[in-house]
Amino acid sequence: MATFALIMQTNGISQSNPVLDLLNTAAVAVGLVFLSLCVLTFALSPGAATVNVARLNLCVCLLVAHLLFLLVQHFLHLIHPHKVLCQTLAGILHFAFLCCFMWMHLEGSTLVLLVSRLRHIRAYSSQEAWWKYLHLIGYGVPLTVVGVSAAVMPDGYGSDQCWLREKNGFQWSFVGPVVFILVCNVIFFTVIFIGFSSIISKANTDISKIKQMKILIMKTAVQFFILGCPWILGFFVKSSDILNILFLFLNSQQGTFLFLVHCVLNEGVRQQYRKWWLNLKQVAPHVCPEEMPITSHKVAPHVCPEEMPVVSH
Repeated sequence: MATFALIMQTNGISQSNPVLDLLNTAAVAVGLVFLSLCVLTFALSPGAATVNVARLNLCVCLLVAHLLFLLVQHFLHLIHPHKVLCQTLAGILHFAFLCCFMWMHLEGSTLVLLVSRLRHIRAYSSQEAWWKYLHLIGYGVPLTVVGVSAAVMPDGYGSDQCWLREKNGFQWSFVGPVVFILVCNVIFFTVIFIGFSSIISKANTDISKIKQMKILIMKTAVQFFILGCPWILGFFVKSSDILNILFLFLNSQQGTFLFLVHCVLNEGVRQQYRKWWLNLKQVAPHVCPEEMPITSHKVAPHVCPEEMPVVSH
């Protein structure tokens, strides 16, 4: 089982390391659990905002990409002999990982608009038209990149690891868009912090709106650092085993970090968890305590004995 390092490799395939392979499997499995919790939380939370919808799609894409990548590498010996299947899975992985970066990019773009307008985040259901455009961009752009790449160089998919071949620099069909999105997001956050600073300086600005936006910006900045910056390490993993392990850990635990930042450290989500827990306790079947020997007449069905009046002989 190869590590995430092969995704960002631009020259040559490093040999497999059994220790890193085992670490990769365990780390990705843990990350998948927390990604699943994130998806359930964002999907079931009422009144999801525009940013939350982008975050939900981001988590779904990460979940699909990480799970599929792990399965492909685990069953590589069965998949690789079938050329068409190997190429197809490589194309799907290419699409899934590009979708992850595209949704991260859209979340940054949405944040720029929110800061420029400084409005309360409205429910996404009231913005159906914009919702459709977001999904069209989030999945349409990666699909276009994959389609053009496959049309220009069909044999570019299906390496020994069922990923992108390095022939004629084909791997840059993934690395290129990733670098472009990372640079754009750095520019976005520079614009956001400059714009937000000017907004704070205005005396007539609503304090509650500033506080709300400040929290959102900080969480999104942390998310960008967690999801985007570690991929840069992928260019240097061959030079050091320490960098390889760090790259593996940071990318496999993306779901864990997202769960901590957007769920555990979010008061609204914690309240929602408490509400769900209370509702779960209410719908749980009532269990009668251990029956005690009593002398009574006939007891009504479905009622605990201690709840019935005891009539002595």
